[in-house]
Amino acid sequence: MPRRRPRKWLTAEDAWGGIWDVGRSDAGDGIDWLRGWPAEWSKRRGATIIITPDVKTWVEAHPRNAVSRDTLAQVPIGKTAMQRLRRELGIDRSGAAEAWWTERMDDLLTSSNVDFAVKYSVCDNSVSVWRKRLNLPPLEHPDAWYLQPDALALITSETAPLLAVARSFNRSVKTIWQLRHILRKRGVKIANRQGLYQ
Repeated sequence: MPRRRPRKWLTAEDAWGGIWDVGRSDAGDGIDWLRGWPAEWSKRRGATIIITPDVKTWVEAHPRNAVSRDTLAQVPIGKTAMQRLRRELGIDRSGAAEAWWTERMDDLLTSSNVDFAVKYSVCDNSVSVWRKRLNLPPLEHPDAWYLQPDALALITSETAPLLAVARSFNRSVKTIWQLRHILRKRGVKIANRQGLYQ
């Protein structure tokens, strides 16, 4: 009786150089999502998502609470698979999400919820939630209120107490402190203060 010839699998390399046999490939959000098994496995059951370099980059760029439903709808994997990918990549979901929003602080301060949501493919409701979590001031058009000459002069003052500055704008001291930090990163010269209320 002739012996069955072994199937020749297509192979792929994961983000760490491991070789995988590919059993299925689906496209989603501009990349290929491959399912398969480590090449050294003899059994072919329970194909799993292969963490290719593209998949690794995508998952790291889309932490929890920063992905819109429209974006997730384009990805051919479920919630459980996404959780596994994040876990295997050592991503702290809450920490990664906060870091993601903090890195885009400038856009949060200068873009409307809708504009920010469109630019980064996130839910506009999430933008509103994270504005509050980061204690950011509400955006006022046409320009952010803190960039107006009078406000900017007071916020960057070296002598005005931050508590008095905060009260003049009906904001919290923490908000004024954060704005000073953001303006300093933009190149505005602001003297350092030792205490939060100085």
